[in-house]
Amino acid sequence: GVDEDGDGNGDDDDEAEVLITVEQETLVYDLSIDKVITSTGPYALGGTITYAITVSNEGDIDANNIQFMDMPGTGLNYVMSDVGGNLNIAELSALLFEITSLPVGQSETINLIFTIDNSFTGTSLENGAEITLDDGDDIDSDPSIGIGIDENGNGAVINDDEATTVISIGATPCGQPNCFNITIKSSN
Repeated sequence: GVDEDGDGNGDDDDEAEVLITVEQETLVYDLSIDKVITSTGPYALGGTITYAITVSNEGDIDANNIQFMDMPGTGLNYVMSDVGGNLNIAELSALLFEITSLPVGQSETINLIFTIDNSFTGTSLENGAEITLDDGDDIDSDPSIGIGIDENGNGAVINDDEATTVISIGATPCGQPNCFNITIKSSN
């Protein structure tokens, strides 16, 4: 208080103070990425595969300038994305994308088209995606740590800021030249 009567005591009888504690809700920043194959097989050398990548804001804080990247394995040739029609997403370079803003509870989805290389001789095609940059402190993942690494020390090497799809090409032909039976699995 203010010493109004000059007696050296700031607690004069014409004023009072009360301390009020205000509890603040802890807001959470949490982004996730998911990747699925949306095209249907059978797949063959030279054939087309379409993937859908969805980045979601599962937290309580709006997110901005989120970058994510697609990482196709050997045997996949990138053709194109459909981001040209979405003003909120930019393709910064081939397979590197940026979402301008992602409000709480919202998602953005893009589609990527690849072809299977005609010279591919392996038995499976892997394609990963990862959030590589964001503007917050994500509660359960770290975009500065690469794909397939336990980011939180909890034993999980697949975190919600990364996703991988694998197409396994079986040894049994499906009855057409350069055509194989394919098993698809996804992890995220």
